[in-house]
Amino acid sequence: MASGRLKAIDFTRVWSGARGDVRMSPGALALYQEAIENADELSLKRRVHLERYFREFCDNDDYIRRLNDQKFKKEGNFPDGLGGAVAVYTFKAWKWRVYGAVMNVDARRCFVGMVVDPAKKRDKADRQKLKATAKLIAELDEYHL
Repeated sequence: MASGRLKAIDFTRVWSGARGDVRMSPGALALYQEAIENADELSLKRRVHLERYFREFCDNDDYIRRLNDQKFKKEGNFPDGLGGAVAVYTFKAWKWRVYGAVMNVDARRCFVGMVVDPAKKRDKADRQKLKATAKLIAELDEYHL
């Protein structure tokens, strides 16, 4: 029986390595591409840093040790709208954030990015975006496996 839920496996894989993948929802992907595609200094910095962080996540089992809170951070556990909680993580680079969860997708560890904060002004994460991320993750078919 086919599920009517979104599937993270259908999201674009923006990075893949020996140990895992980084995937993004269509909305997050569009904002990611917008943030890194230009030749200006800020776009180049974001691209270089995010690619480095994605590589560390995807190639290493000890990614938590390799990526400090300035690069990849667990923001906390937020209600999934179903009576549970989702651990929400963020990749961060030059006032740009992608929020998502680490989950099993296609039998691999995967960061699934769902919500982007493209012009982060403060150091503290936006609670509404974190809550929205948790609820979006809970809509994924893989969350229910």
